[in-house]
Amino acid sequence: MNDSTFNRLSGDRYFIGVNWSHQFNSAWTINHRLSAELGNRFFQGMNYGIPTRDGSVDRSFFSDGVRTNRYQSSVNLIGNISTGILQHTLLFGYDYFFIDDKNRDLTGYSTLLQPFNIFHPVYANSSNELIGAGELFPSFKFNQNWHGAYFQDQIKLPYNFHLLAGFRYDVVTGRDKVANSAVPTDDRFSPRGGLLWQPMPWLSLYGNYTENFGATNTGFNIDGQKLPSQSAQQWELGAKTELFDGRLRATFSYFDLTKQNLSTPDPLNPFRSKAIGEAQTRGYEFDVAGEIFPGWNMIATYSYLPYAKITKDHGTIFDDQGNAIGTNDGTRGNRLFLAAKHTGSLWNIYEFRNESLRGLKIGGGIQGLDKRQGDAANNYHLPFYVIGNLMASYQFNVKPYRVTAQLNVNNVSDETYFAASDTTNFIYYGAPRTFLGSLRIDY
Repeated sequence: MNDSTFNRLSGDRYFIGVNWSHQFNSAWTINHRLSAELGNRFFQGMNYGIPTRDGSVDRSFFSDGVRTNRYQSSVNLIGNISTGILQHTLLFGYDYFFIDDKNRDLTGYSTLLQPFNIFHPVYANSSNELIGAGELFPSFKFNQNWHGAYFQDQIKLPYNFHLLAGFRYDVVTGRDKVANSAVPTDDRFSPRGGLLWQPMPWLSLYGNYTENFGATNTGFNIDGQKLPSQSAQQWELGAKTELFDGRLRATFSYFDLTKQNLSTPDPLNPFRSKAIGEAQTRGYEFDVAGEIFPGWNMIATYSYLPYAKITKDHGTIFDDQGNAIGTNDGTRGNRLFLAAKHTGSLWNIYEFRNESLRGLKIGGGIQGLDKRQGDAANNYHLPFYVIGNLMASYQFNVKPYRVTAQLNVNNVSDETYFAASDTTNFIYYGAPRTFLGSLRIDY
């Protein structure tokens, strides 16, 4: 339902980064990463509501200009020491992340004069067909400072046991530059730990627990306040195998993941967001990779996610006149949006071994995704899709350099599919048939 009269998307993004490292001796190493990502985007188009059974749908015009700047720095000190029979790999680290976002005024809810039906669409011809000047939503100017310090100790124990223990401490501060007020400081201590046992050289059994705090919500709620940061807790149990002298590797795992403060569109205002209290997923993952025959390598993955539910939420109850009269559980109990029950991929690469074709590789594979709920209310779903990809590369020497030329063809059959929806209820098409060429020079 794109409308060429109004749809426009333009923008630029620039990225610059510097990485360096220094090895003090055989035991201690330091590395540092510094980067900046600067971007701006202008978007205007139509926002569509939920169609009725006969296809009638309300829609509104809006435009939005956003500037986003991101700066990141992280430094790690890695050391290897021994304490008696125990061997330690130590990690000390600190990182800093700075966000500086602002937008222009957001214009919205200008209803088109003519009725619109998805089965018999009649698109607008000019902006004169809009009713009124529209509602003006306030600008936002926001910056955020994120400081994180972390420590980890990976210990090699007797009897082929390996223990990992660590923690991370985050402090987040921010400022609303429109209101010229500070956002309340948020901080979190996040532990992590795991145990791995290798009873036989070809088999490893493991279990771990980790907490996460740091997925920044970029949206604002209906009151213009920044959404709280996401947090998560995960348990995982699994097994890893290596067969045929390591030529075939497989991993099977079970995981239980809980997340808080996921961002989703506010049903009272599609241009604003709300944070879902909690969502939980439980499922299984299986990966296998290896050299099936000399020169033939295969990678296969499969994920099964039978449980993906919104477990905590709240909503508002309205009377016939649109007045708020109470609260309810909102979307609690619904399937988590964008959580496919089945996901899989299969990729094969063959590397020619005979002298005349040495350096040539060809490959191909498929990837598939089951249907997914498009929003927290489960009003619609994105259908399943399967696409195929191909690649070919050739490596040769131009002394003293090694050169690799590669061509990838993604979505070979040019399938039309929906890749995702986002927190503003927009649905995105997947990329059409795409050709990507690259040339790599090693020296």
